Amino acid sequence: MCAAPMVLNMLTNYPNRKQLKSPVRVMTAGAPPPATVISKAEKLGFDVGHGYGMTETGGLVVSCAWKPEWDHLEPNERAKMKSRQGIRTAVFVEADVRDPRTGESVKHDGVTVGEIVFRE
Repeated sequence: MCAAPMVLNMLTNYPNRKQLKSPVRVMTAGAPPPATVISKAEKLGFDVGHGYGMTETGGLVVSCAWKPEWDHLEPNERAKMKSRQGIRTAVFVEADVRDPRTGESVKHDGVTVGEIVFRE
């Protein structure tokens, strides 16, 4: 299943919502998903993945790849990790964030801002 974060938010806040009978995998994209939305969706039984794409690049280009060391984290901390992305898909040779003035890669610290670039 695919759903924008806003749709996941509506599902998790629906007054008559019910726990899912079996897990449902959902990919969310279109905007950065708030960790609280991911956490609420997972409590209902959704297995949430997060991706980033651009029409210009043909769709999904990077996603959040789950790391086993995150399994032990508290639900809210796991949701924060899932709200990030950065693992390129197989279609692309290179995905990077660069300074628009210099073209150099920026620090991968979760704070430094730059332009997202892809090379096929």
